[in-house]
Amino acid sequence: MVAQTKSRQEKAVARFLVASEIPYYLPLVSRTRLLQGRKFISSEPLFPGYMFLFGEREDGFAAISTKRVCRILQIDDQEAFEIEISQISSVLASGAKLELFPFAVVGSWCRVTKGPFLGVEGRIIKRQSMTRLVLNVDILGQGAALEIDADFLEPLE
Repeated sequence: MVAQTKSRQEKAVARFLVASEIPYYLPLVSRTRLLQGRKFISSEPLFPGYMFLFGEREDGFAAISTKRVCRILQIDDQEAFEIEISQISSVLASGAKLELFPFAVVGSWCRVTKGPFLGVEGRIIKRQSMTRLVLNVDILGQGAALEIDADFLEPLE
């Protein structure tokens, strides 16, 4: 299930889920901001307004009861969804920098053949001289972009 939260309420919902022993995943990325000449580093959700629940339907109702969740999105293809989330999780766990890619991508479908992201699949885009692999989360219509060397990729189509 995907929980769509109210603005900036993801971490509060996560605390409730931990206390309720409901399994979830909230991908966080580190962001650096300058405010009045000072540097601040914070952990922010990769997909603002969304978190992923791994439980029963009743667990979704419990999340809604916090008044911090707007709605629960049901997933038709659970297996594909779990693959998408596990790829994002493994890339974040390796310490790579992922950036939100706010729309679905049209591009060649590729797989990483070398390096720490071996086996990760996504759509490839090129901007200026950079090659990016976009890991889509179809239910959100969004993805996460990973900068990668084009030599590490093989086309799947």
